[in-house]
Amino acid sequence: MEPIDFDFDFDFDFGTEEDVLEDDGNLGLGAMLGEEIAMGEDRNFEVELPNFARKIKIVAKRKMQIKHRQENCRAILTELPEPGEEIHVLGCNKFDAWDWIPRVIELIGGQADELYLNTWIISTHHTRELVDLIKTGRTGPATIITGLLYKGKEPAGYALLVEELAKRGGRYLAVKSHAKVTLIRHEKSNHWITIETSANCSTNEKVEQTTIFNDRDLYQWYRDWFEDVFQKSLDRVELW
Repeated sequence: MEPIDFDFDFDFDFGTEEDVLEDDGNLGLGAMLGEEIAMGEDRNFEVELPNFARKIKIVAKRKMQIKHRQENCRAILTELPEPGEEIHVLGCNKFDAWDWIPRVIELIGGQADELYLNTWIISTHHTRELVDLIKTGRTGPATIITGLLYKGKEPAGYALLVEELAKRGGRYLAVKSHAKVTLIRHEKSNHWITIETSANCSTNEKVEQTTIFNDRDLYQWYRDWFEDVFQKSLDRVELW
């Protein structure tokens, strides 16, 4: 895998979620802000102390929402398409576009050979789930492309993701892209999964459509595009 490709001007100075949460939580206002950011809550550095009780409750509620949306995704995607088949889904707000990814990996036996993801933005709590997939070995090398907005809008997630990818041979690139495509391969079981969706990897209450393909040729067509974008970026030539 080629080295990670991202700007080095990121100056948000706090570590991963594990760094923030390893103490007993009695470190004062700075530690509470760090936890808030790591959990994906509002990044408001002017928040007064009385507001923290409400925000801590929001964190707990979000964990429950995550559980429910994953269960809803399992209820929809009960099995993967056979080679040459595709599944079309039209729906809204019961689960997020990100949830297709861990569900597909679950259905192929819990471990993917590789993961390619192109999305405009990833929310911080979805980024944490992606990082967990990588850290626990449930996917092989991960190649991630996002839009340019991701770094500025989700700085905690961005920092966490690029650090983990750099440690584990993954790749990251930010480009002017609004495409939403995921590739998940498990060659032994003959699953070459391509997910096309209108939704970003973020919390979403809009109507969105998704198609899940099991087609080796389509998978390779998209994979070639990912590789071409990364190679052009490394060569510092125009992408398109």
